[in-house]
Amino acid sequence: MQTNFRLLTILFSLNAASAAVVPSEYTLTNITGWSEAQLAALPHFDRYVPLAPSGAGTDFVPLAHNGIGLTVGNRTAGTTWVQGRGAYVLDGVPTDVSAWLRDGAWYSYSWSYTYWDGTDYHFSNGFVTHSPATDGNLLGQVVGYATMPGSGSSAGGYRDHLWLRDSVTGEHFDLTPDATRADPRAINDLGQIVGTWRNDLGYHPFIRHADGAFEDFTLATPAGYTLTPTVINNAGLVAGNAIVFTTPLRDRRPWVCENGTAVTQLPLPNQGSPDVATIADANDHGILVGEAHKADAFTETSGVRWSKPGASWQADDLNELMDDNMDFIIDRALAVNDAGHILCSGHPDGVDTLNTHKLLLTPVEFPEPAVATIPAVVVSSTSATLRAKVNASGLATTGSFEFGTDAGYGSSAALPAAGGTLPMLAEETVSGLAPATTYHFRVVASNATGISEGADVTFTTAWDWSSWAAAEGLTDPETDVNGNGAPDLIDYATGSRPGVSLTPTADGMSLVFDRSLVADGVTLTPQFSDDLSIWIDGPSYGISGSSGSNAAATEMSRVSGELGRETVTLTTSYPFARLKALMP
Repeated sequence: MQTNFRLLTILFSLNAASAAVVPSEYTLTNITGWSEAQLAALPHFDRYVPLAPSGAGTDFVPLAHNGIGLTVGNRTAGTTWVQGRGAYVLDGVPTDVSAWLRDGAWYSYSWSYTYWDGTDYHFSNGFVTHSPATDGNLLGQVVGYATMPGSGSSAGGYRDHLWLRDSVTGEHFDLTPDATRADPRAINDLGQIVGTWRNDLGYHPFIRHADGAFEDFTLATPAGYTLTPTVINNAGLVAGNAIVFTTPLRDRRPWVCENGTAVTQLPLPNQGSPDVATIADANDHGILVGEAHKADAFTETSGVRWSKPGASWQADDLNELMDDNMDFIIDRALAVNDAGHILCSGHPDGVDTLNTHKLLLTPVEFPEPAVATIPAVVVSSTSATLRAKVNASGLATTGSFEFGTDAGYGSSAALPAAGGTLPMLAEETVSGLAPATTYHFRVVASNATGISEGADVTFTTAWDWSSWAAAEGLTDPETDVNGNGAPDLIDYATGSRPGVSLTPTADGMSLVFDRSLVADGVTLTPQFSDDLSIWIDGPSYGISGSSGSNAAATEMSRVSGELGRETVTLTTSYPFARLKALMP
């Protein structure tokens, strides 16, 4: 997914309005045995998919969906020795995500060894190949982990790397090239990922920011611990589970991180005096859910809600928040949505078999809308497409984008009315902007409960030729004011790096050149020739993207660089090449 802006900053904050409503009690509905029609009408949960989507295979197991066409899951059947394959269904079209395979092979990692039992030699061998998906977001990004090509003498000698797939463009990335193991747990709608990975230097409970930077979470005391971040919301709130190494037991506790990377232990409910708990899900209002139990009675759990209605976090046993428990005991909270619904498992009171029923908890009062400002895209010299996540949180909601050249904004663009519990990816293209100018924007939405304001996000519009030429003291695109041998329009189109590299390869030639991602109104086209007299156009590049490979050249890669430039690599059979810049 291409982004054509020079500067992007996001100031994360929790809801800028007052603290979100925390329901005082819930009504319980037993949804065990519901029909497909009833399940289809359930409130939306990102991390609970009641029905497989249209287009999914019979072995597809869904685990998350974004409410606007993407369902993420895994396939359990397939090629022998493949231990699970990540998959997703986008608008009814299924796609498998394969592991990284050895060249020419169907597997990733092979192992074998021979041993002597005192009488005979025995040979053992096998393969490890898997690519589980773990989560997806509103923008269509899917994360998971997969095996890397290799071989060894043990079944556990394989390596796993974290993968990120853009389900819209098909782009696939290895985000942890140095990992021996990786396990992403969650991705939010801003592209931040949390999970764990390991390399030769140690274990990393990480957050990966949208710009690619990794940070590790830390616990101040005690010295011996393991952290596992499991959830992240759109305000950057992260929660997870910790194992503190004590004697003689390991102490397992839930934790939260509201900003930075230092984590804080969460409290536990008073009811039943539990001393162990785990986090299952979080919503954009900062409500966490999971379960708690006694360390010596791990099967006897109770559903828990964590919230921060004031200055401190509090833990509530969900069994104490029912207006009528309908003779059920809530064993675990499995998921929470932005409207405050909680999906639980439980059992009838007086029965010893636990987690036999699915229970829906509906809050007696719904919160204000859940909103998140998402970076702008399709940024030209005079326009940009503003984006935001808006969830009405169960109530009729109206909203708008506010934008301007400072945080006072000054202009607005209304959003479509929303309702229900499905998230909405709100998009609005605003025009009439000034070239090479930084703009601020945010999303604002309100319902009967209150007003929510998204974080402030900035983008910088691209140059147009006139503004760039004026800034550089130029008047004519055909001149060469800086004397570098290239017309000024070529400098504009290439970010003042007009040079090309043409080197021989086994199959022809490789052409490498730079192009500007912030030069609007110009098309940059590499041209090729056999004899320097007849020139043939290759793929064309403008601020909105590329025309793709053609008969003259094949695009191999595009790598973003500094100062709004991109390096493009093409292969061709022609021995000569040059660049052409053209304004309409």
